[in-house]
Amino acid sequence: MSTVTSAKNIIHSSHETPLCFCCKGRVIRAVNSETGEIACTYPSAAVSVSILTMNPDLDVMVSCDDNGVIMARATKTSNRFWSKAMKAQVVSLEATDFLLFALLSNGRLECCWLTDGSPLWSRAVSKARSNNMILVETLLITTSTIGQISASSMLDGSSQWDIAPASPSTKDCINCLNDNDDGLVAFGTRGGKVIVRR
Repeated sequence: MSTVTSAKNIIHSSHETPLCFCCKGRVIRAVNSETGEIACTYPSAAVSVSILTMNPDLDVMVSCDDNGVIMARATKTSNRFWSKAMKAQVVSLEATDFLLFALLSNGRLECCWLTDGSPLWSRAVSKARSNNMILVETLLITTSTIGQISASSMLDGSSQWDIAPASPSTKDCINCLNDNDDGLVAFGTRGGKVIVRR
């Protein structure tokens, strides 16, 4: 059995396909999630692939290298659909059926069409370095290194709500996740606290 060491940004393709994908240096590897064997590799011209997301229904995988270049390719054939360079480091990528969202380290949130990479909207969500983004229903929730939490509409990027960095409960927020149907979001802080909000 092959093993993958020092892999990062692991994502699962779908419930129907027993594959997960991870970044390993300059390649993306598809690993059978039932056996652990490497099923396929996707080479990249980049020095290092750092971020990965996908839409299994459309057979689209989107990756970003350490230089901020985003590339969309076919999962099955590895053929490139499009690529574009961002103006800052990309810290998080999320894909929906039609849209791709990129959170940049300078606090900007960029939205483009998944099909061709053409821009749809862009807005600033934080004055500090951003560090995470998740999708919750129709909202994009982002966190920053100073603890600011912001919710934006997926459709137009309009601000829905903000939690200021001065809030003691969200100071130094470094991660967030959502995996339920109740609209609950969990935030983790550097101090080891976990905060759950609706």
